Amino acid sequence: QSTGKVGGLLQKYHFQSTASLFYGSILTMKLVSYLLFLILGVSPGQSDLMILNLPDSDPGPEPCARTCSGVSRSDETGATRWGDLTGRDWTIRAYREVDITACKFTSAPVVTATMRGNAWDCPGITTYGVYTTLFSLLTVEETTGDKMRDLGCDVHWTVHGFTCEDEHGEKN
Repeated sequence: QSTGKVGGLLQKYHFQSTASLFYGSILTMKLVSYLLFLILGVSPGQSDLMILNLPDSDPGPEPCARTCSGVSRSDETGATRWGDLTGRDWTIRAYREVDITACKFTSAPVVTATMRGNAWDCPGITTYGVYTTLFSLLTVEETTGDKMRDLGCDVHWTVHGFTCEDEHGEKN
């Protein structure tokens, strides 16, 4: 029976030393990784974003590049809700504006927007106005703002732009 106690103690000691080695290795790897990032001058949270061109201006300095994204929900109220627009060559299309003021762009960004709803009935959309603080969307099919709200047509969007001026003092 004493062999059982000694054997149990040895197993417990072996488990504790194995666990200590394992956790010690993880801590060592994290420390080495962190030091490597410091030496190379790269932060672990930094991303690689390159904007090659913009609709209305040349790209700005790389450190000022920003990606901003969000979802404009179908049930929003106020100025950014789905509305109706009548054109010369077509009857009614739904439109809406998306507020991107919080992104703090200094020039018009590149916009990508897609539609997602409760059904396959949400129509395609196109941008028709892109500014530093908002962009406008228009459905490519005839529909109404009420129908877009009823179908739950949310807009999922991503914008890429710049938040500072270039070396010549021009906004990008």
